[in-house]
Amino acid sequence: MRRIPLLVGVIALVTSVCGFPSAASPVAEAEQSLQFGACPQDLATPYPHLDCATLQVPLDYGRPYGAKITVMMSRAKATNPDKRRGVLFLNPGGPGGGAAEYAGRLTAPSATGQTRIPPSVLEMCDIIGMDPRGVAHSTPLSCGDLSLWAAPLPDPDAAPQRPELWKLLGEFAASCQRNAGSMLPFVNTNTVAKDMDRIRQELGEQKISYRGFS
Repeated sequence: MRRIPLLVGVIALVTSVCGFPSAASPVAEAEQSLQFGACPQDLATPYPHLDCATLQVPLDYGRPYGAKITVMMSRAKATNPDKRRGVLFLNPGGPGGGAAEYAGRLTAPSATGQTRIPPSVLEMCDIIGMDPRGVAHSTPLSCGDLSLWAAPLPDPDAAPQRPELWKLLGEFAASCQRNAGSMLPFVNTNTVAKDMDRIRQELGEQKISYRGFS
């Protein structure tokens, strides 16, 4: 008797992927002001099935007509246009990871023809990988010398080593403020979510689906 609600739940989950289709937004009309074309070479070579686009967004959404930055996204188009339901955004987490390359990696078939995202989802969804602001192909943010993180760091669980760790972290934070001070306050979850919503609008979608990793 418990199989019926389980089946209903599975069906609901599958049909919710990529939102719901809209008669007013067929595939031909999905692209609006976003102009998709060739990706940067480091993406185009390993993932020739991707196309890419850039979008200017406000640095500070509180001042929408002020300074602008650029975010870049890649796209793997739905493999079956007749079944297309919408878009699925990816984010690999990190923080500091770009999603444009990640979209290619999850949608490219392996030597055996398998993909990390199920073929049924690839049929229905345009897979979108946005490099968050400050990361990868979007307007970059540099905090300075990253070699600090390549060396073994003091152990925060060892009380005698903590002062040295706090010193290193404080120095790096000060370097970040010097090198990226004007952009730093606007690189956060809230603004990245707003960037994604701007892309949603430009794609002509009422809603998006989102898959995050960490």
